[in-house]
Amino acid sequence: MRSSLVGALGVAAGLGLSGCAGMPDYQLGIQDSNKDPATPLFAHLICEIAASGHFAELQRDHVQVTVALTLTVDDSGGIAPSLSFIHPAHITPRSETDIVGGEVTKARKRTLTRNVHFDVADVDPKASCAADTNAKVLGSFHVGTLIDSQMAAPALPGVTVADKDALFGTTVQFALKLSLNGGPTWVRVHFKGPGDKGIFNTSRTDTSSLVIAFAKPAAGARSAASSTPNPAFLESLLNPDQRKIFESLSPRRLTPEEQAAADAEAARALARERANNLVTQMILQNLTLSPQ
Repeated sequence: MRSSLVGALGVAAGLGLSGCAGMPDYQLGIQDSNKDPATPLFAHLICEIAASGHFAELQRDHVQVTVALTLTVDDSGGIAPSLSFIHPAHITPRSETDIVGGEVTKARKRTLTRNVHFDVADVDPKASCAADTNAKVLGSFHVGTLIDSQMAAPALPGVTVADKDALFGTTVQFALKLSLNGGPTWVRVHFKGPGDKGIFNTSRTDTSSLVIAFAKPAAGARSAASSTPNPAFLESLLNPDQRKIFESLSPRRLTPEEQAAADAEAARALARERANNLVTQMILQNLTLSPQ
């Protein structure tokens, strides 16, 4: 009987763990999460930005946004039997109990990372919020509250701060854990098992992390395209032929409208870089502060 029970548990363990083949799907309780699990989160974030009281100001200033998304799924399952074979004292000279136990587990982990960047001026609030069909499930990221607090923050007393609202960010992280254990157990005169808390166990943890940075383009940024020939230098050349050769090799002088557009794009590119750097900084801080 003892060998039969142990063999049966071994077969059950093989059958129970065979369902863990492959990799786990991203299931956050949201629509279309397995088709593209990142899209619902981005749609929810953009809708919160559009709902901010300073959304029009963010669009006017072409504020640049960088978002780093990480989705992690951990799941595991196993079997941990414990068998007790009891020999009462009235059968043997002394009471004896033989205990046989074991454990078989299998774990899987899957991670998705995606970075996106956009200009708030390009956001269509109606389209973004129409795509946000999981607001009740995801809850609030409180990004709108962050924007409003930073844009309306008072100046520091006694300190002159340039562009106090030019660079800020936040980290949003949430996790969902599901676990279950169970299984039959029997208590007889000569036998107890296969476990008081059940022999089968399974668990799953879904963790989502969003690192978000906002950067306002700095005023007065100049484009490299503004480097045009210096008229005084051209006049200093010896003859008109030299001036013509120099002008043909030099960049074309931009019109005021072209120069303004080039400067604006240079400012936005610099803001994108600052937003990317802030996201990197926050990710490194989270890695440093997270318990090992």
